[in-house]
Amino acid sequence: MLLLLTGLVPAVSAQSFEWHAFGIASYTFNTNKPTSGVNTLRTFDSDHRRWRPQMIGLSVMRRPTPFGLQVDLATGDDVPVMAALGAWDPTVADLAQAFVSWRPGSGNVELRGGKFVTTAGYEVIPTWDNPNLTYSRSFLFGYSIPFTHTGLRAIWTRGPFTFLGGVNRGWDKWEDNNGAVSLEASVSFAQPTFSVTFDTHHGPEQDDRSIKRRLYDLAATVKPSADWSVGFNGDYGTEADASWYGAAGYLSWAVTPAWTASLRLEQFKDVDGVRTGDSQTLSDLDLTVDWHARRGVLVRFDTRYDHSTAAVFEKQAQPSRHQATAAVAFVLSR
Repeated sequence: MLLLLTGLVPAVSAQSFEWHAFGIASYTFNTNKPTSGVNTLRTFDSDHRRWRPQMIGLSVMRRPTPFGLQVDLATGDDVPVMAALGAWDPTVADLAQAFVSWRPGSGNVELRGGKFVTTAGYEVIPTWDNPNLTYSRSFLFGYSIPFTHTGLRAIWTRGPFTFLGGVNRGWDKWEDNNGAVSLEASVSFAQPTFSVTFDTHHGPEQDDRSIKRRLYDLAATVKPSADWSVGFNGDYGTEADASWYGAAGYLSWAVTPAWTASLRLEQFKDVDGVRTGDSQTLSDLDLTVDWHARRGVLVRFDTRYDHSTAAVFEKQAQPSRHQATAAVAFVLSR
């Protein structure tokens, strides 16, 4: 059997693999000075006045020629936030992604199986080559869309178009909780100056499999010049009789090769309180300034203002409708 498999599987050299590593640490100050020390409804910047060892990540990958894989191992304070249901021990480490891939022949189809990040949204879980456009994540990223999926995907590329379809265990699930599957699909169009992706996810996410969740997501980027980019993200989701929706706009300017400024303006409506726990409309304005100090060293300065129609934030020990923060983050990558 071993000889048979050796004849079927092409030899793989160490040179066909690549690896990358990165680390992120940050400090955030909340002008509300919350007594709890928590920045309300923040995703990866939830601590007030504490150095946060956010994440240390190691990625190993091989492009599918015809077989490939990718493993993204992460540890740090961000991991319990993004860990899927049934993760091994997110207080120690977790696999943000772990999948094998196959590209048969010289075609434009790729098949993947395992755990992978979602196709929804404009913002991302940080990686060695993409710490995210703004330092502080949007409400849409934290509360409107999933982080990861575990299942099967098929990806077909045709010219500037990419089509993706998949079946998985649902939103942020390493282990299944209801014995049902969820479906995902997306179509993307990409050119050097313009790209757009429409993405949708459907399936039961609660223990009661009769309750269906649906998400429709649109993300687009326009690059009028090499120094400027304009982005948009819109979401609409439902679960049973509840719904949520929102939109965010992005503007990024490469001032010099070493300095970049990025602005986000967002509004998120959790009409029935199904995503945030309160019926509210959330808005935020975020400005991130990046200094690329040297190759593999990034220093990020961030200021953000949040507003809610409900008094969900904490001003010392009192409820408030406003929250403002300032932060600095250091990112090392290889």
